[in-house]
Amino acid sequence: MRKGERPAVLIIHPRDNVAVALRDLAPGNVLELPVGGRARRVSVLDPIPANHKISLATIKRGASVVKYGEPIGEATATIRPGAHVHIHNVRSRRIRPRRRPGLVQRFANTVTLVSRKRSAISSQHSASNGRRERSARIRYAAPSGADG
Repeated sequence: MRKGERPAVLIIHPRDNVAVALRDLAPGNVLELPVGGRARRVSVLDPIPANHKISLATIKRGASVVKYGEPIGEATATIRPGAHVHIHNVRSRRIRPRRRPGLVQRFANTVTLVSRKRSAISSQHSASNGRRERSARIRYAAPSGADG
């Protein structure tokens, strides 16, 4: 990097095996980076958009992708130095989609339970105060024009 030139990538933590591209990087660009306390040259292999990750070292399939000094994901394929690191070759360890049967039903039951609690609360209010009873009727009344 020349004096006054903006850096191409940001290495957030010394333990990171990826860096963040601060501008679009084209294949063939050579980056000189301080990796592990010494200068290292990394050749860009793929087009890398700004704000995406670039690999600084070989990351084997199943190994951790480290950013912020912490593992953020797991490589789904071997990633070479200079390669684009994104959802096509990393599985997140922070968010794992869970497919659980009955989740929608449990959510529906929760909504029903909340509705029942609201009805019970409005009944308590209506027994104690006539004004609250009128507002509860308006608030929980069926839409106009609906026949029951």
